[in-house]
Parts: sequence; structure tokens; C-alpha cells
Amino acid sequence: MQMILKYSLLIFILIFPLISISANIKPISLDNFDLIVTSTSAQQEKHHEYLLKSAFLERFTRFVQWPVPFSEINKKEPFIIGVIGPNPFGDILQAVFSRHPIKEHPVSIRLLNRIEDIQGCHMLFIGKTDDHTLSRIIEFSKKFPVLTVSDNTGYALKGVHINMYIEEEQIRFEINNRSASESGLKISYLLLKVARIVDTGKGNT
Repeated sequence: MQMILKYSLLIFILIFPLISISANIKPISLDNFDLIVTSTSAQQEKHHEYLLKSAFLERFTRFVQWPVPFSEINKKEPFIIGVIGPNPFGDILQAVFSRHPIKEHPVSIRLLNRIEDIQGCHMLFIGKTDDHTLSRIIEFSKKFPVLTVSDNTGYALKGVHINMYIEEEQIRFEINNRSASESGLKISYLLLKVARIVDTGKGNT
């Protein structure tokens, strides 16, 4: 018998920044994200994990203020999510955001090959890369109001704004608010209070 688990990820972010990715959770319906996943293998469980993480990406944007409010931008202009480095989402981001806007704007997914292509993005997901390349990506990103997100150990300490991680089979996230502020982004206290806060070079706070 199929189990349909319906999450309100807004409530999870505000109150419980945890979402189970246990192997015995099989199909899942994500609030308005009407995709069904059966987690019966390692590959399908990974797909399930990144489907959840794609929903987190959208929810994060609800608690971040860009220098130019999106309400002042033509609704036809896309919200641009760039992915640089290895892309763990596969085609999930395209599948999800082809139907679901962000801040009432259509979403454009860009797979980036050059650091210079970061310019123009509103959000940047950084795949696992070597320290030198990561440093270059972070330094270049600071020039623009682009929210950087990853899911690799230690990346928030190195300057990524929001880093998702798995702890006790739950998706949690940490925030480097100093780094986000340096990029001209303001993260709401509602998101900060349910995150682990880290500061570049200083460890957890």
C-alpha cells in the first residue's frame, strides 16, 4: 500500500528544519510539489533526497531579501538558479521549477561551465569541488547579490551562504550570515533561528 506523505515545508523551516530521508519512507508529495517518488533503492533514495532539497531551495528564497525587491522586477523576468560544478540534482531542478515559480517569477535553470557565468544568477548551487575552485567561486560571487547554496561538509565555513547537511537521517541547514551580508543579501531571523549559524574562519556559533 502506498503512503503519501504531504509536507508543508514552510512549517518545517519555521519550526522543524528537519525532513526525514529514511529509506522506509517511500512515495512523497511535497506540498505543491506534486512529484511522487518511490524510495526502494539507493538511487531512488538519492533522487528522493534531492527532490526534497529542491523544495528547500525555493523555501529559502522566501526568507531572503535581495537588494532589488522582486516585486519591482517585471514578472516575465526569470529567477535564475545557476548550478556550478557536479550537478547532484540531475534533471530534478528542471522538472520541479518548470511548473513552480519563485517569488512569482518563472525559473530558469542554468548549468554553468565558467565562473564568469555566475553574474546574473539570483541563486547559485555549488557542487562538490576542490578548495581552490571553491575559493574562486565564492570570491567572484561576492561581487553580486547571488545566494550561494551547497550541501557539502564545511562549505558554510568557507563562505557559502546556506549549506544543507544530513544528520540522523534528517536534512538540516547551516547559514553563514556574515558572508550573505557581504553579498548584499538579508536573511530573515525566522530562517536564522532554525539554522546552525557559522562564521567564516570561526566555526560554529
